[in-house]
Amino acid sequence: ASPVLVTARTAGREPASAWRARTQVMTKWTIRLIVANVAAFVLTQEVPRLMEMMMLVPAHILERPWTAITYMFMHAGFTHILFNMLGLYFFGPQVETELGGTRFLTLYFISGLAGAALSFVFTPFEAIVGASGAIFGVFLAFAYFWPRERIFIWGILPIEARWLVVAMTGLSLFGGFGGVESGVAHFAHLGGFAGAYLYLRWVERHSPAAILAKSMVPATPAKDAPDRWARIDREKLHEVNRSELDRIRMKLATGGPAGLKSAYARVRPTSVDYAVLEPAAAAGRVAMVSADVGWSDLGSWGALRDALSAIADADGESTSGSGVVGRGPRWDLESEGTLVLAGGCPVVTIGLRDVIVVDAGDVILVAAADASQRVKTAAEAWAADTIPVGAAGRISRRSSGVRAARAP
Repeated sequence: ASPVLVTARTAGREPASAWRARTQVMTKWTIRLIVANVAAFVLTQEVPRLMEMMMLVPAHILERPWTAITYMFMHAGFTHILFNMLGLYFFGPQVETELGGTRFLTLYFISGLAGAALSFVFTPFEAIVGASGAIFGVFLAFAYFWPRERIFIWGILPIEARWLVVAMTGLSLFGGFGGVESGVAHFAHLGGFAGAYLYLRWVERHSPAAILAKSMVPATPAKDAPDRWARIDREKLHEVNRSELDRIRMKLATGGPAGLKSAYARVRPTSVDYAVLEPAAAAGRVAMVSADVGWSDLGSWGALRDALSAIADADGESTSGSGVVGRGPRWDLESEGTLVLAGGCPVVTIGLRDVIVVDAGDVILVAAADASQRVKTAAEAWAADTIPVGAAGRISRRSSGVRAARAP
């Protein structure tokens, strides 16, 4: 079989150890938006008349339609742009990583446009500038994906993201409908929240997972369900399960399979800790023994790499001289911290640092270990046919049958 050659250029590439040491990794479109806003601010300081041309007056939108976009890049002063860009800096990268670049940009501009639209309804003759509506949309997306994430106001007061959104919404409503504060585009803020929420709901309903769920036909109880439950030997069950079996049999006797299905639909989802372990512990049926078993849920490619490395060490298979672990035919030269799951053809790795390579047969994943969990974003982009195939420095297919992937 033809080999898969994976190489990395070390020049100009930040080591993975430095990535892990950083608390904030900037993403492509977030940094570009910050640069664009700062550049526009500097330009308007040099050419003040440009502000008048680019600011939004909702009532004049038909005469100056470009202002629905350009107002997002205009700012009234240094503190105005400072706090807006700080918000984009702190929340933008994580939201962009979750949504992907295209959807992140769409969220940003939809939020800003929604802020302009709501301002048209309530404050049509007030001039509006600033990226606040768009950035409020980014913040709502952060709270949408990580509602319980704690945010420290002024670095001191902790508050969960969801409650901060509620508080900011209340303040904007108060300010917009008769509050004492002036000079703040409260309805642009509210519009940013509304536009972002509607867009996120649309994304959720049109995601591959949602489309798959809609196409699935709900399972119906088998006709012989009562007989199968009746054949279970009650005496062989644990005490915890006997009462549940009795309830199921009673439901089947009174309402048939349909009654069991309706009862199941009303069951509140709960974890095994609350449903089984805690009641059993309260009844004195749980014994605990302290032990260090090196447990890992293998929730990431990096965790799998570490687990395979530990297994190799335990089996006496030294990885000195080769920092690659994995499965399948592979050969390495001077790589470190790399996981390779090869398929039918050999994988050759040269000079890699903290990289994940997975040959799934019809597609090959090559990712930095810290970014490997973004495979969900890549899969959705692939399903939407938005990944460029054949682009220089991305993916290439050669007539010889050798597939080569390299860092852009």
